[in-house]
Amino acid sequence: MNRLVLILVTVFVVFASATTFVLLAVIPDYRTTVLVDTSTQTTDFPGVLAAVTATAHNIGTDDSLSLRRFGGECGSPDNTAELTDDPSAVGSALRGVRPSGRPTLLSGILAAIDDFDGVLPFHGTKRNRIVIISSTGLDACSGDPAAVSRTIQEHVRSAGLALELRVIGHRVPPDQRDALKQVAGDQPVAFTESAADLSAELDTLVIPRSPEAAKISVTAPPPAEPVFAFGSSTGMGIVRGEKVVKQVTRKESESQAWFRPAFTSDGRYVFTTVAEGVLVIEVSSGAERTVPCDQCQTAVPAGESLIVWLDSGDRMVVLDASKPDASPRSVAVPFPPRQFPTELGGGHVEPIGGRAGHVVIAWGDGTSAYGGPETIYDVDLDGSRHDLGNTTDEANVAVGIAAIAPDGKLIAIPATEHAGACESVTAVALIDPPTQEHRRLAVVDPKHPQADVNGSSVRDLWFDHDGGLNAIYTDRHCDSTGGDATIVQDVSLWHLTPGDDHWELRDAGPLLSSRDVAPGVRAVIVDPDSDRLSGTVHVKTADRDINLGVQASSLAVPD
Repeated sequence: MNRLVLILVTVFVVFASATTFVLLAVIPDYRTTVLVDTSTQTTDFPGVLAAVTATAHNIGTDDSLSLRRFGGECGSPDNTAELTDDPSAVGSALRGVRPSGRPTLLSGILAAIDDFDGVLPFHGTKRNRIVIISSTGLDACSGDPAAVSRTIQEHVRSAGLALELRVIGHRVPPDQRDALKQVAGDQPVAFTESAADLSAELDTLVIPRSPEAAKISVTAPPPAEPVFAFGSSTGMGIVRGEKVVKQVTRKESESQAWFRPAFTSDGRYVFTTVAEGVLVIEVSSGAERTVPCDQCQTAVPAGESLIVWLDSGDRMVVLDASKPDASPRSVAVPFPPRQFPTELGGGHVEPIGGRAGHVVIAWGDGTSAYGGPETIYDVDLDGSRHDLGNTTDEANVAVGIAAIAPDGKLIAIPATEHAGACESVTAVALIDPPTQEHRRLAVVDPKHPQADVNGSSVRDLWFDHDGGLNAIYTDRHCDSTGGDATIVQDVSLWHLTPGDDHWELRDAGPLLSSRDVAPGVRAVIVDPDSDRLSGTVHVKTADRDINLGVQASSLAVPD
C-alpha cells in the first residue's frame, strides 16, 4: 500500500512539474499589442507596414506580440479588429489591409485594452504594453481629445490592469499634434516622419534590450501603383499604373446602356451589374465570377467587401465578395406597397449609393413618366428603413446616382426638372440625413452665367476624401425647343468646397468623367466632340498625358 501511494505521489509531482514547466514556457516576459491606424488619414501606409513588420521580426522568442487595426465608421463593430497574435504573420496580415474609413482611435484603444482583460492570452510577467501608431491627432467620433484620454484611463482602471500605453504619431499634421498629446495624457508622444524613424521608435517601445535580438533593418516597399476601373457599353476594365491589366466584355442588359463599375469599400473587388447578374472581379488577382441576381439593375458597396442590390421583389440582397462559397443573403425591407400606374412600368426603384452598413435607395412615386419625384431612403443592412425625404421640390426625373460624403453626414443627388428634349435643367440637391433637409444648389456659379444654355444635366457626382464635392456638368445648346432639335453639348468639371454654396470651375473639358487616383495622378475620359456617351481613357500627371487607347463612359476609384 505504501508503495502504491509512493508511486501515485511521484506521478503527481512529475505531472505538476511538467505542467508548471509548460506554463512557464508559454507565459511571455513581455506582451505587446501594436495598434495601427488604417483609416484614410494614413498618409504613409507602406512605411508603417514596413516598420511594423521589421519590429515583429526583431522581438524575442519568449515575448508576445499581437497586431490590431482601427479605422471605419463611428459605431460600426468593424471599425477595429485584431489582425493576428502571431509575430511571424504580422507582415502578411497588414499587407491584406487597405486603408479605409475614418480614424476611430478611441474604439481601437478600448478594444486593445479589452484584449488584455482575460486569462488568455497570458499576460507578460515583466511588462504589458499597447503601442499606438496614429497618423492623426483626432478621434473621428469625438471632438474632445481630453475626454478621449479620460475614457481610456477609466477603462484601464475599471479593468484592473497594470498596463502601459505608448503613442507614436507618424506624419501627424502639425496642427493636430497637441490633440494627440492630450489623448496620450501624461505619457510622452513620439513623432516620426520616415519609415526608418518609425522603425527605430517601435524597436525602443516593443523590443526588450537583449543581446540575442536579431536586428532587421526596415526597407520601405515601393508605393503601390494607383488603381482605377472604367466602364463602357460592352463591359469594364481595371487599370494599374499606366496599364490596363484586366478587361471583360459582357452582353448589355436590357435596362442599361453602359456599365458603371464600383469598388467595394475595402478596395479588394470591382463589380457591376450585367445581363447575367453581378460581375465581381478581385483586383489583386483578376479572378472574376458572376453572381446570379433576380432582375437587379444596380449594385452598390456597403462596407468592407459587401455588395448590395434589390431583387424583383424589392428585397435587399447582400453579398460578401470575400467569401466566394457563401450565398447572398436576402433581407426584407418595409418599403411601402407599389401603387404605380401600369403604363409607367411600375415606378423607378433602385439603390443609388452605399457606405458602411447603409444603402441609399430611390423609390419612385410613379406620377411622372420620367420616374420621379422619388422618396430617398437610407436602409440599414438589417432592413431598417429611414426616410430621407422626397424630391418633389427638386425634380420630376428619376435619380440614378448618389454621392455620399466620407463621414456619411451628407448625401448629394442630381435634381432634374424635365420639360423637353432641350429644356431639362439639373442642379444638385444636398441631403442632411438627420434632419431630412434637402438643399438645392445650381451647378453653374452665378459668376459664370450661361445665357445661351437651353438645358443641362449632371452625368457624374462624387466626393473627394476631404469632403469636397465634384460634378461633371453638361450644358445643352439647341437650335429649337422641340421636335428634332440639334443639340451641342459642353461638358465641364465643377467643384464645391465643403461649407460653400458656390461651385468652382475646375476643368472646362472636353471630358466625360474624372477621378483623382493618387496624389498628382488623375484618370479622365476625354471626348473631343462632347456629344457622345463614351470617350478615351487617359492618365494625367503634372507633366504627362497617357492615352490608354480604350473607350469608356464612367470611372471608379477605391474609397
